[in-house]
Amino acid sequence: MRRGLLLVAFVATALVSVSASAQNWLVNGTFDVDTSGWETSLPSATAYGGYYAADGYGAPGAAEISVAFPGDGFAFTQCVAIAQQPLDLVFYAKYVLSGGGGSVVRGWVTYFSDANCQTNMGSTLFTSTETLAGGWVRHTLLNFSPSPGALSAAVVMDAMVISTSANVIYEDAGFGPTGTFYTPQVTRNRLLNPELAFDLSNWTEIGQHNGSSYTNWGDDAGYDGDSGLVWMMANHANDQAGIYQCVNIAAQPVDFDMYYKVISGGSGTAAGIAALTSFSEPDCAGESIDVQNPPVVAFEPNGWRRFSQHNYALLPATQSVKVSFSMAGSSNDSGTLQADHFFFGPADDTLFKNGFE
Repeated sequence: MRRGLLLVAFVATALVSVSASAQNWLVNGTFDVDTSGWETSLPSATAYGGYYAADGYGAPGAAEISVAFPGDGFAFTQCVAIAQQPLDLVFYAKYVLSGGGGSVVRGWVTYFSDANCQTNMGSTLFTSTETLAGGWVRHTLLNFSPSPGALSAAVVMDAMVISTSANVIYEDAGFGPTGTFYTPQVTRNRLLNPELAFDLSNWTEIGQHNGSSYTNWGDDAGYDGDSGLVWMMANHANDQAGIYQCVNIAAQPVDFDMYYKVISGGSGTAAGIAALTSFSEPDCAGESIDVQNPPVVAFEPNGWRRFSQHNYALLPATQSVKVSFSMAGSSNDSGTLQADHFFFGPADDTLFKNGFE
């Protein structure tokens, strides 16, 4: 990662002052005619950025990053003065050209104790990705608080190569007071990053990585053909792999769906177990009060299987639910799985939906 190198560019970035009437504090977040207002990290023969006129999320015009070899990274950055209040960061990204996998789109906010983005106080990464029409993905970091005492912040949008090349464009970047320039779309799906499009953000890994078990994000074709899923392997006794996410939700009927594929082995608990674990406290705190294991209800094309539980009534005391999918290994029970396309939210009795229409 080149995050430390990228911060060098912040020193030269012109400070954008906070206006009382401003909602989006960024200058030229739409990239309509150029990339003015943004600084970049140092280009190289294999990593560079600039203006892209051929496409855009709303209107033509975007910022483009091209990265070619493992270890390459390049970023657009902008420094703004900030106030101590809840903040939102939103930007849109699209792969224009990709070598097939292993390139990562990232974004974050770095805080500084001075007025010109020089003395680093730490960073906050974006927390959610949402796949949109036309190959666009919306990245959001919503309702977060800056580090206490921070006077300025640098907004960063970058791309990094893990194993292959990519050309990525960025559009409609917004950063400012929470709720003033962006209202999240209300959906039935209460899970963040349910399609695992770029990483495992918002999910917590279950188990430990060792020589015989792991939980990893993969840039492979998932259930719907789009790239992005989670790989799990558990081969030996005491091995465990999986992911979970806690959802604060009041007692009500709920629906759950997810898809998984057995790559190798996959008998018994190594075939994977889905679980809805209820708690009487927010944030999945305290002791659980109920556990429901949704069954496999369908075998889908290309080897995928669907776990599903519809119209399940949460106990009256429920305030949060841990949504998980995991696998375990033993001396005679091992396997490797892929999982993708999670849905958990209020039940809809009028028409079956998997939450991704």
